[in-house]
Amino acid sequence: MFQLLKPLEIIAQHCVRIRSGERVLLLSDTYAASMRLAQYLFEIALSMGADAVMMIMPPFQVSGQEPPDLVASAMKRSQAVIYVTQGFGPGHSNARV
Repeated sequence: MFQLLKPLEIIAQHCVRIRSGERVLLLSDTYAASMRLAQYLFEIALSMGADAVMMIMPPFQVSGQEPPDLVASAMKRSQAVIYVTQGFGPGHSNARV
């Protein structure tokens, strides 16, 4: 897993462009691999000075499925949302707006 740390840092620094003080939500489903990757990204975001939070939710069953209300609320209040899921994610839901 350590060979993934550099690519995850690149995602956080150059793709998402996390900034110090930014509200960042890391969202994972319950699969172990998803949770591990989200945990690494969470730790990277914290090390970059972000106000980071990690949430874990049940896997989506279909594309476009709405996340639980608590997750949707956190997504809307965040400046950056990174979701690490196997299969479907919240990218095509109303919560991403």
